[in-house]
Amino acid sequence: MTKKNSLLILLLFLTAFTAWFSSDIKQLNPETLFLTKESAGEYLKFKEKFNESDHLVASINFSGDQDAVEKLTSIEKLKESFSSLTFIIPDFNKREIGPKMTLKLIGPNHVGFMAIGKKESGAFKKLITELKNKKGWRLSGLPYTNYMLDSYSKNIQEKLFPFMFILSFILCLLITRNFPASIFIFVPSLFSALFSLASIKLIFGSMNMVTSIVPLLSFSIIFSLGFHLYYSLVEYQDFKTALNRKKKPISLMLFTTSIGFGALLTSKIPVIAHFGILVAGMTFLSAIFSILFFYTGEEVLLKYGIRKWMNVKSLPEKWFSKGSPYSFIIILSALLLGGGSYVYFKLPVLTDATRYFPDDSGVRKEMDWVSQNVAGFPLYNFVLKSNSDETFQKIQKMEVIEGELRSEFDFASNLVSPVSLTRDANLFYSGNHQIPENKFAFFALYSRMPDSLKDSYPLEKDYRMTIMGKSLNVTEYNQNLGRLEKFFKDNGIVYSTNGLYHQLMSSQDEMIKTLFKSFGLSVALVSLLAFFFFKKLRILFIFLLVNTVPVFFSFIFMWLAGLSINIATVMTYSISIGLVVDSSFHVLHSLGEGRTSFKEYVKTTVNPILASSFIFILSFSSFASNDFLPIREFGVILAFILLIGMFMDLFVLPTLFLGDKDIEGRIQ
Repeated sequence: MTKKNSLLILLLFLTAFTAWFSSDIKQLNPETLFLTKESAGEYLKFKEKFNESDHLVASINFSGDQDAVEKLTSIEKLKESFSSLTFIIPDFNKREIGPKMTLKLIGPNHVGFMAIGKKESGAFKKLITELKNKKGWRLSGLPYTNYMLDSYSKNIQEKLFPFMFILSFILCLLITRNFPASIFIFVPSLFSALFSLASIKLIFGSMNMVTSIVPLLSFSIIFSLGFHLYYSLVEYQDFKTALNRKKKPISLMLFTTSIGFGALLTSKIPVIAHFGILVAGMTFLSAIFSILFFYTGEEVLLKYGIRKWMNVKSLPEKWFSKGSPYSFIIILSALLLGGGSYVYFKLPVLTDATRYFPDDSGVRKEMDWVSQNVAGFPLYNFVLKSNSDETFQKIQKMEVIEGELRSEFDFASNLVSPVSLTRDANLFYSGNHQIPENKFAFFALYSRMPDSLKDSYPLEKDYRMTIMGKSLNVTEYNQNLGRLEKFFKDNGIVYSTNGLYHQLMSSQDEMIKTLFKSFGLSVALVSLLAFFFFKKLRILFIFLLVNTVPVFFSFIFMWLAGLSINIATVMTYSISIGLVVDSSFHVLHSLGEGRTSFKEYVKTTVNPILASSFIFILSFSSFASNDFLPIREFGVILAFILLIGMFMDLFVLPTLFLGDKDIEGRIQ
C-alpha cells in the first residue's frame, strides 16, 4: 500500500470518527445567550439578589362550574407530579375577584396556574411537554418561549441542514456528472461540518443557535474550494501543478476568511466572538484536509473522476467573454448604493421572539392571549431606592407611586410588587383591594405569600417592581421604557432597570450594531489586504465596490419583500464575506498574474464559481420553505447576496480590473 493510499484511508477514518464523536451533540440555548458580557453580569447579579426564577403561565377554558372544578383538580395533580416547581393555583370559591387580581388565574371562562422554578431542573420542559400533549391548554412565559425555540432549532439541526447537505451532493453529481468526482468534492466539505461539530462539542460541550451555523458555513466554503481544486486538476492533469496555479488565491481566501470572521472578536457578545473564531479556525484546518484529500486521491480522480456518465452541453464560453460596460456599472452601483442606504433605515428590526413562529402554529396568538388575560412576560423590572429607614413607610410611599403608574400608563396595569401582591391577598381575605393601614396586618398578609414570590419581591432589600405584558419588539419596548424612566426622574425617584427581558432588548440592539460594524471592518481589511498582495490601488476600490453592492442591493430586496433584520439575517452579511470574497480572489488571480488563455480562465475559474454558486443559491433558497422566520429569511437573503455576488465577480470585476469589458480579448 502506497503512502498516498494510507493517508487517504486515514483521512476517511478521521471523517468517520468526527461523525461518531459529534453524533450526540446537544443544542442548548441558555437565557444569557445573546447578552453582552456586561449585561450578563448585571443580570446574574440581579438574579442572585432577588432569587429570580422563571415562571410558566398556563390557562384553559371551562364550560361550566363542574368543568372548572375538574380542571382545577387536574392542576392539583400536576402540582403533585412536579414538586420541584411552586404552583400558584386560584380558589374556585373566590372566582368573582379573579379579574381584579394581578395574576388573573381564574376568569369568567378560563382557569389556570403559574409554575415558578429554575430552568436548570428540567421540570419546565417536562411540564410543557405534558401540557402540549393535552388539548386546550394555552401557555406563555420565558420557559415556553425557550421550549419552542429549542424545538424549532432541533428541527433545523436534524432536518434542514442534512437536507441541504444531501441536496448539495445531488446537485454536485448533476454538475460533474461523475460519482467519484462528486465524492472527492463532497467528503472534505462533510468533514468540515463534522469537524466543526466535534470541535464545538469538545470546547463548549454543546452548541447553540449561533454556533450551529458554523458547520453550515464551513461546509459551504470548503465545498467552493473543492470545485476549484477539481476543475484545476482536470485542466492540468497534475495536482501539484493545479495547486501551484491556485495557491495564491487559496492562500488569500483562507487568510481573508480568518481576518473577516476574526473581526467578530470585537463583539461584546461572547457567542458572536466564539462564532467568528470557530469559523476562522475550522475553515483553515478543513482546507488543509481538503488539499490532502485531493492530493492522496489524485490517481483515482484522474482515472475515474473525469469521464462524464452523461454528455450535457455546457454553457457557451462566449457568455463570459464580455463584462458589463463602465456606464452600466457606474449607474447601477450609484442607484444600488444610494437606494440601499435610504431603505436600510426603513427596515424593521425584529427582536420579539414570539414573532419568529409561523402564524398557523398559533404560538404567538396563544402567548398574546395569556399575556393579556392572565399574566404577561416580565418586561420591565425596576429596583427603586427609598430614603425611608422604616419598611412600612417605604411600602406606603410605593403604593402611591404604583397608583400613579397605573393611572398614567395603560401598559402598567399588570404590575407585580410587594404592594400589589399584598393588595391581592387583602382582597382575597377581606374583600378590600388596598394594603392594610396597620403595618402588622400588612406583614401578616405578606407572610402568607408563597416563598418563591417573597424571595423575588422582598421587603428587606431595595424595592422591586415588575411591569408585565405581552412580548414587545425593541422599538415599542424602548418607547415605553423611555416614558417610564421620565416618570421616575420627574418624581425624583432613584431607580435602576434590570431583568432578563430588558437585558435581551439592550443586547440584541447591540448585537445588530456590532455585526454591521464587524462587516464594515471585514470589508475594509479584506480590501486593504487585496491591495497589499496585488499592489494596485484600484484593487482597493474594486473590492470595496464588488463586496458592498450586493449587501446594499439586499437592503432594497429585503424592503420590497417585507423581510426583517433579526438575530439570523444580520449574520448573513458577515457570512457573505466568507463566500463572495473567495470567488473575487480567484477571478483576480486568473485575470492577473495567473492569466494564460480565455479557455483556461473559463474552465478553472468561471466553472467552479458557477457550480458552487448555483448549488449554494439553490440550497439556501430551500430555506424559504422553513416555518421558522429567522432561518427562512436568513436563507432567502443569503441566496440573493450570493446571486448578486456571482454577477459582480463574473461581469463587473473583470471590467474594472482589466479596464475593458472585452474579457476574452484582453486575456488573449
